[in-house]
Amino acid sequence: MRGCTCTGMTLCPTCHVLAVRAGVVVPEAAPAITERAFQTAVLRVAKSSGWAGYFTKDSRRSPSGFPDLVLVRPPHADQPGTALFWELKSADGVLTLQQAHWLRLLSAVTQVEAGMYRPEAWDSMVARLRGET
Repeated sequence: MRGCTCTGMTLCPTCHVLAVRAGVVVPEAAPAITERAFQTAVLRVAKSSGWAGYFTKDSRRSPSGFPDLVLVRPPHADQPGTALFWELKSADGVLTLQQAHWLRLLSAVTQVEAGMYRPEAWDSMVARLRGET
């Protein structure tokens, strides 16, 4: 092959890809990645793609099960604004019942509201939460 740098014991990258496709060489398994490294990689790509990201650094005193990442992108290029709630797991990570519950709840959401409230708005907040407005 033109430009091939294979030696007697190793294949060049191009020949390795061809050998894997032909089934002559078994592809190497993807390296194990921790959930933290996975999250860092996802956040890097999200940020470079115009998403704002949120995650809780220490959730030990928070209710169990909320997804690892909240990613938000405002409307752009004829696309609606989008919020993603993602739970990230390593290759052998297991989803907890609480995590599955939160994901079911969030996947059923069809409306998102955002706002800022102060204690003076208590009555209107309670009315909104009770479905009275």
